[in-house]
Amino acid sequence: MKTILTEECPEDPVEESVPIKTLRVGVIRSYADLVYAQRNPDAAQAYGLRLDAICGPEVIEKVRNLKERGKSIILDIRAPEEGGRNKSLDIPTRAMLFREHLDIATHVDIDDGSAVKLAEIRSFAKMRGVKIIISSRFLHFFPSEMRMLWPLDLFRAVEADILRLVAVVKRRSEMSRFDAFAEQAMKEFPGRIAPMAIGAKYGQSSCKRFAVKGAAFVDCYLSEDVGEEGWQALEFKKEMGE
Repeated sequence: MKTILTEECPEDPVEESVPIKTLRVGVIRSYADLVYAQRNPDAAQAYGLRLDAICGPEVIEKVRNLKERGKSIILDIRAPEEGGRNKSLDIPTRAMLFREHLDIATHVDIDDGSAVKLAEIRSFAKMRGVKIIISSRFLHFFPSEMRMLWPLDLFRAVEADILRLVAVVKRRSEMSRFDAFAEQAMKEFPGRIAPMAIGAKYGQSSCKRFAVKGAAFVDCYLSEDVGEEGWQALEFKKEMGE
């Protein structure tokens, strides 16, 4: 938000809203995604590397190349209970992977259940100028309003930069409730909330709506086409007129 002075009343400041640019994030979770990102680097402004799904020296070097091209890189190592693809990734192993690959990251994404246990990684990342994303994913049930408030409290407590809120939505009433909560959170923390609704009926429409309202970022698919559940990166770029 910036302040301007009107000619009619120069002593009376008027607040003018500055549009928030929502980042289009291409999620790399397979070799096909990585190849797609290399061939179409401008499909997204940022790339999320799912180290729980794809890893190795060749992967890291290719993602480093994307960073050298000016792309933001979100390092994400999901716990199995958060949808992670590697069940052997316990807290010490995830901490080691974060530490080893922090040099390619502009952001690290830590799930809310691991935020306290990975406090050392959060501190290390902040010292390196890497931004912290706290992710709360409601994958098995739609949360009550009280349950949705908990991630906001954690977000404030750990002084994170961005809060990602993800919920599986199956009914219109749930979408309305999630919309209202997300909109209020985005007003309180402009440019720092990334809400996402998962569901065949609401995925695409909610992504666009949240982007228009100033979400921090929107996750997009790369090599996959999932229909109305979500957006393919280049399709979303076109949809948003970029």
